[in-house]
Amino acid sequence: MKSPLSICLICSLSVSLVLFSAACNRGTDVTQSASEPEGELPESLQSLENLTVYPADVEPPYSIRFQQETTFEGGDVIAVDDSGRVLTTWGSSIYVYLPNGTHIETLGGRGEGPGEFVMGVSHLEIYSDQLYAYDAQLHRMNIYSLETLSHSGTILLDPSGWNHIEELQGFRPSIPFYVRSDRFILMRFRQPMVAVDPLANRSVRYYRMTIDGVVPEESDKIYEGTEAFFHSGTGGPMPLPIASPPLPSMRSHLMAVSEDGSFFSSWSEDFLVEIHDSDGAYVRSFYYPMEKSELNREDVLAHSYDRDGVSPALLRNLRNADFHETWPALAYMLIDDENRLWVATITEDEDHYLWYVVDEQGTLFAQFLWPGKRLRRHIETNPIKMVKNGYLYAHETEEETGLQQIVRYRIEMEGIE
Repeated sequence: MKSPLSICLICSLSVSLVLFSAACNRGTDVTQSASEPEGELPESLQSLENLTVYPADVEPPYSIRFQQETTFEGGDVIAVDDSGRVLTTWGSSIYVYLPNGTHIETLGGRGEGPGEFVMGVSHLEIYSDQLYAYDAQLHRMNIYSLETLSHSGTILLDPSGWNHIEELQGFRPSIPFYVRSDRFILMRFRQPMVAVDPLANRSVRYYRMTIDGVVPEESDKIYEGTEAFFHSGTGGPMPLPIASPPLPSMRSHLMAVSEDGSFFSSWSEDFLVEIHDSDGAYVRSFYYPMEKSELNREDVLAHSYDRDGVSPALLRNLRNADFHETWPALAYMLIDDENRLWVATITEDEDHYLWYVVDEQGTLFAQFLWPGKRLRRHIETNPIKMVKNGYLYAHETEEETGLQQIVRYRIEMEGIE
């Protein structure tokens, strides 16, 4: 069976993928060097401290190859434990596979009882020997032992656990969340849309939460970002019955958290990544100048909404919307188990993202193309789900059968002479 990746990117029958590479240039620290004039930076970046700027034409020192090895049936929510076992979701169940693809157990199931899920599993997170699985309908996390593959507890996420924090009153937990090495959960709280001015962005706030589902009284906010969503573009509120999903061209808040609790954040407008410590304090940032791709509003409408089943009122609002002139610079971001950041950038290529692999300082290791349609960003998630133990895990759909699966690729990096 040939994967969608091999169909899209190579003409041979091999699933090995050889991708973009060359020799490396070092970044320029604008706080110490005049070789990168501050006046050439976007105004919003000029006041940043400890900012490293890399040349737009930086070339990576490594080539990178991905060799397909194993497929695992399941949807796009996955986790991988330290032994290489893969856990995927489908509906209200969690499927556990050995590294060789053998299915050994099914966890969960539909229902409201212990270890069950009402509508599905929306997020998986592993810490130590435990699996945390989120049920967004019941607002709870089911916990399973990875040693016994059995349900071991439940964390109820009730507003009484955080309403004593003024900044979280009215907010609701959302995904993703992160289980930290200090045994706290870094929980993402989202401001309800109905509480927001329709012309504004809504806030997402990160706080430490105990494994009992409580934000301690003395807790400080770790980080705050924003989410963009669609409005009518007419200067007034848009009626909720004809509300739209975000346009694929809208900007978004990206975040990736390392095992020690430090994290990377970005607003996808520019290839600017900020690094924060585990308490949320700003440490440094890095920036890659990019010429953003021009946005064609008719393409967005034609590919995203102008079809049967979309209400005339929604289409009217969409056609009156204030579109950006360009696509955002970034699409997705994730961190691997070696604290390397994998960043997907949006280019002129409508069917692929150009990915950067960088270290904690932002220094480039490698670049590669991976299938991904920018016009479907509003309804699809990151196709690359995880990078761990020297493997990349991608969510793909088998073209002939429509079967959804997680495909594991072995990562091979080679230096360029």
